[in-house]
Amino acid sequence: MTEIEFIESIDCNFPYRDESQWRKLIEQGALISPNAAFAVLHEICRPPRGESIDQASLSAMLTFWANSFRHPVVATLLPIAEAMLRKQPVPVARALQAMRSVAPYRDQHCALAVPYLACDDADGEADALRQEVLRSWNVPVSSIDPALVGDPPDTARLLP
Repeated sequence: MTEIEFIESIDCNFPYRDESQWRKLIEQGALISPNAAFAVLHEICRPPRGESIDQASLSAMLTFWANSFRHPVVATLLPIAEAMLRKQPVPVARALQAMRSVAPYRDQHCALAVPYLACDDADGEADALRQEVLRSWNVPVSSIDPALVGDPPDTARLLP
């Protein structure tokens, strides 16, 4: 399965109520690419409207995800993901810092989307930084979809 096929297969279709399935998808995403792994994080943090998933289940998914995947920005994104699970707004300054941490990892659109979507960007600061990061990745800003993919860096791997 390609990265984009994987991301499309879980987009608004994550098996929140089937622990064996979500565990498999977390592991599969980490094996496919960092962007695929971050797509799983995105799904954990932002269940579709109408999905009523209890906090304990989402926390268990997040813990399993964090223990199954290594990448330099995981430590930066985890507190933001935890705040999202608690439905707590992330300060724009914190989101911007996290987005800057993602910026060196080209084409990690799903990682960039987590802090971008976690804050109330009333002044457009996060949007401006997102556009700046996309330009630095040589991506036409007007054509980007957070689910788009790219070449993963070699810094991510599935844990044993």
